[in-house]
Amino acid sequence: MGDKVSKIKKGIGKNLVKAIEFDESDDIDAQGITDIIQVLTSSNNTSVTRLHVTGPDILSDEVAKNAAIFFKSYHTDTIRVRVQQSLSLGFRRAKFESNGINRIFSSLMYCDIIGELIITLDSYNPFDQSNLDTLRTTLLASETGSGEPNKCKLNRLTIGGFAITPAIAKGFAELMSKQTHITQLSLTKWEMNSENIRVLVSEDRFEYLDLTGCEVGDDACKVIASAFERQHNGLSKLKKLILNENSISEKGVSHLIAGIQNSENGVINEIQLNNNNMTGDEEELVTLKNLLKERGGETSTEPTPDLKSILGNAVKGSVIENTNE
Repeated sequence: MGDKVSKIKKGIGKNLVKAIEFDESDDIDAQGITDIIQVLTSSNNTSVTRLHVTGPDILSDEVAKNAAIFFKSYHTDTIRVRVQQSLSLGFRRAKFESNGINRIFSSLMYCDIIGELIITLDSYNPFDQSNLDTLRTTLLASETGSGEPNKCKLNRLTIGGFAITPAIAKGFAELMSKQTHITQLSLTKWEMNSENIRVLVSEDRFEYLDLTGCEVGDDACKVIASAFERQHNGLSKLKKLILNENSISEKGVSHLIAGIQNSENGVINEIQLNNNNMTGDEEELVTLKNLLKERGGETSTEPTPDLKSILGNAVKGSVIENTNE
């Protein structure tokens, strides 16, 4: 893998690399990932828009430390800042300690990117109060006027895999309802009860909301339906809702239908309900599908597509080179 890392580093320096992705099946260690991130930081590269790494053995706190430095390299008026249109950084199944997670969160307020900033993060270690406090500081600093000028452009956060307490789930929901940066939120396997979901959607912050495996039931669907109803007055921005792997029955679907029917000016056009507690009676699902079809959208109750087919343009264990160079 030493040769591969060297090749990637050279490609980064010449702006030939567009995306980098590794997982546990690839022969790379934490030092290799650290070296790549350090070159990304020092080279003023403008071509890489995606770096995703999966695996506890290759995601150490040293990687988190260098990722934070990488984000901060976007904080001045450089060619990189002016040219870069998007950046997606993902660390899955990491073994970051609490301080490593905090480094990444705190660095985001200095990341002055023009386009979309996407962070994907999950860890074997708990998501604790200090992580929540650091994320809060990052997302709310510009609104309170505290600390350094907040250039945070984070608009999509995918977070999951953490062990969490009910207090953390409640605090996270409250934070998401107050912040204004994130418009696309994906949670995976967080225990979000109906009250937390009510708070989460209360201020209509999201265009895209994914609550896969978050113990969403019929009562929570009734809460979400109230967000659809607010679309009648043009308040809600929610366009896509993913509720896969939960405990929703036809009753929950009927709540969603009622919400959409009461939102004449609504923008919701896609709902996913894969792997829920449907009994096989398709009447409610057909009604929901037809409602969304009228809006040019769709619903899904089929098995969720495999991640590789969703990613599409990222090649596992390798790089994608910019053929236009």
